[in-house]
Amino acid sequence: MALIGTRAAGKTNFIAVALHELEHRVGPRFNGALMLLDDPTRDRVDKELMPRLYGESAVLDASASARTSSKVRDPLVARLTLGPIGSASNSNLVFFDSAGEDLQSLDVLEREARYITQSHGLILLLDPLQIPAVREELGDSVELPPVTADAYTMLGRIAGLVREARGLPADKPIDVPLAIAVSKFDAIRPLVAEGHPVFSLPPHDGSFDAAAARSVSAAVQSDLTGWIGERLDGFVRHEFRNATYFGVSALGAIPVEGHLPHGVSPHRVEDPILWMLDSWGALPS
Repeated sequence: MALIGTRAAGKTNFIAVALHELEHRVGPRFNGALMLLDDPTRDRVDKELMPRLYGESAVLDASASARTSSKVRDPLVARLTLGPIGSASNSNLVFFDSAGEDLQSLDVLEREARYITQSHGLILLLDPLQIPAVREELGDSVELPPVTADAYTMLGRIAGLVREARGLPADKPIDVPLAIAVSKFDAIRPLVAEGHPVFSLPPHDGSFDAAAARSVSAAVQSDLTGWIGERLDGFVRHEFRNATYFGVSALGAIPVEGHLPHGVSPHRVEDPILWMLDSWGALPS
């Protein structure tokens, strides 16, 4: 899976929390387990990401550019085993955490991020706090990040690279599952409808609830259309064969000076990954 998104969208926090949830909460509910597969992954997760996020309740730093840090080129690799012994499915999860600025430069993309074109799934993490309409509605109630590259432009570059690498003509949709995950959903809760399906509690009782995923997707897609118009969804429908929208919160609350006073309280952060595993046929039926 390749995780893409603008700078400050929360990609590193998303990956770290998703791995923690898959290991400690979601995996066991699916009668499964998560194992980190190599030393670089174990060192980064156990000595850097988890102690800072869960031990110090401190927000993780943004990823460095692949131009300046070779570590960014190393993926986080884990194996997720789901189901009873004898009939379990095994999925190798390879997470690439690309820096937002790398995805703004076509030159850097072509040199440093070609792995995106070889991924079996794409997760676009979309920061709502960088959408002009959302920023205007929130006003001064939330500390807003600087506006970076437009997600529509970024996704267009990615789609172009995938088509070129795979030799896909313009009239053939890209057959790579695309999860469009709106991050920091806790920060925009005052802007969405009461009873929004994102804020219902997913059961994750050993099976994937496709109907609930469709309900969440329709609601989030409607929200985005209201904020940015139909351009993004129209592009997604034309370019990708299989795409679904999600609302996630990796941290669960707005950080205060880089820290979480009440610790990490994620919500639905695992949904895009479970949907993708389901689309691959890797979840127990």
